[in-house]
Amino acid sequence: MSLRVPRILSLALLVAIAFSIVAISPAIPKAHAAAPASLSIKPSSQPLATAGSTVTFQVNVTNVPPVSGINIYVFTNSSILNPTAITVGTFVPGGLFETSHCIDNVGTGCDVHDGPGVVHESFASLSASSGSGNGTLSRSALVL
Repeated sequence: MSLRVPRILSLALLVAIAFSIVAISPAIPKAHAAAPASLSIKPSSQPLATAGSTVTFQVNVTNVPPVSGINIYVFTNSSILNPTAITVGTFVPGGLFETSHCIDNVGTGCDVHDGPGVVHESFASLSASSGSGNGTLSRSALVL
């Protein structure tokens, strides 16, 4: 009889552990992998252009989590490419205000990173608006 008591206690303990695992499992959130955010320049290459012609490119983002501020610098070799314009892309939501619009160290919000051949654009939010997902941050024009 004394041998049956430990078996019953062992069986009861095993059932209690199994029940607690089943009862707690739904409370544990499942993890889902997210694709990493990336930034790209499009087009990634362009045909050879003649001197004095204008080339354009856009800065795109993919899988970006919600952001309330954007700060973009594009550096070029100013002896070959001369930045002339930058425009806001479709990724930037309404409600963000422009804090920098600087080309070749001329414009608003220029800082120590700006200079010849640098295109700089930045935005910030004063509200809860933010951008997320995929889209174009900016478009730039450069003259050869």
